[in-house]
Amino acid sequence: MAIEDEIKIEQSKLKNMDRQHKLNYIWTYYKFWIIGGLLVILAVLSIAKSIIANSKPIYLEAIFINSELGVTYDSDLFSADFAKAAEINEKKYRMMFDYSSNISNDYSDQTAYANQIKLISRYSAEEVDVCAGPESIMTGVADVGGYANLEEVLPEALIQKINEKGYEFFYYTGKKYGDDIDKNSEEEYSEGEPYIGGIYLDKSSKIFDEFNIYSRENNGAESGDRIVLTIASNTPELEHAIEFVEYVIED
Repeated sequence: MAIEDEIKIEQSKLKNMDRQHKLNYIWTYYKFWIIGGLLVILAVLSIAKSIIANSKPIYLEAIFINSELGVTYDSDLFSADFAKAAEINEKKYRMMFDYSSNISNDYSDQTAYANQIKLISRYSAEEVDVCAGPESIMTGVADVGGYANLEEVLPEALIQKINEKGYEFFYYTGKKYGDDIDKNSEEEYSEGEPYIGGIYLDKSSKIFDEFNIYSRENNGAESGDRIVLTIASNTPELEHAIEFVEYVIED
């Protein structure tokens, strides 16, 4: 039977039915088509929403190495609070806060090694604006040599505020490799001059107490492995990274 004939038969059946019988008939014989159609529409809307969201420019990319939250953390409370404090239009921009990088100084740990390579790749691709983590990791296996000199990038007023609030600066000593070292030297690298590469976050209530990105019991001045916040030297969003530093140190 041709499709046109089937349509005419169905129209004839429905013509003499009242509204309630029409609805019952349609649901009885076409419910799977209706449900399938709705699922397709929902899938299309979901994909469209995801495409639109991912097409928005990134306001800030932050990585929190060895966070207490880990890979299971799926809340955006921290990034949403920063967006609110900085008056960021989240309809126009999106934030990328990564808590999944778990890195150890054990080179036999394949997962940690994979995360280390991923971190280096993201720095090389200019996909990092700010990065925080335990000092032993930030100066150890996760040392990408890409920490900005805060004396050069932060406004003087912000440096003064950091001092007034009692935060301590993290001094980083960069390494020079390859063509940057003395040709007559047998060393693989040489150390440069130390500079302010970050801020110790022992006092940060947002990082420790409000959003529990790290715990005071496992991280902080008393633990001996203090959390350091750094700005990537090649960040494409330096102004936004500075906003984040100012946000973090506020009470």
